[in-house]
This record gives sequence, structure tokens and C-alpha cells, in this order.
Amino acid sequence: MPLLLFCLLATGIIASGWLFSRFYIKHTQKYNAPEQTAHVVIIDKQVFYPSIHGVGIEGEQYWI
Repeated sequence: MPLLLFCLLATGIIASGWLFSRFYIKHTQKYNAPEQTAHVVIIDKQVFYPSIHGVGIEGEQYWI
């Protein structure tokens, strides 16, 4: 019985190490990863004026 538990534990450790290495290579090092792009459209621009009055404070612009 203890031999079976040891074999299951060893198999689990080996499998988790193999899965971690596959995940690390694919997602962190981007090995064999497809190129991804995004299409961005700017629809409006807003100007925000802070309510605190101070010298030299300009409106901040936010793109939405």
C-alpha cells in the first residue's frame, strides 16, 4: 500500500512539472504563439477640468 501511494505521488509530481513547463514555454516565452492585433477606433474626446482652482492647472484630455 505505501508503494502505491509513493508511485501515485511521484507520478503526480512528474505530471505537474511537465504541465508547468509546457504552460511556461507557451505563455511566458511565447513559443509558437500566433500574432495578435487589435483594431482601435477613437469615437470621441472629452476634456475634464478639475474643480480645484490652482495656478497652471490645465484641462486633462481623455480619449473614449
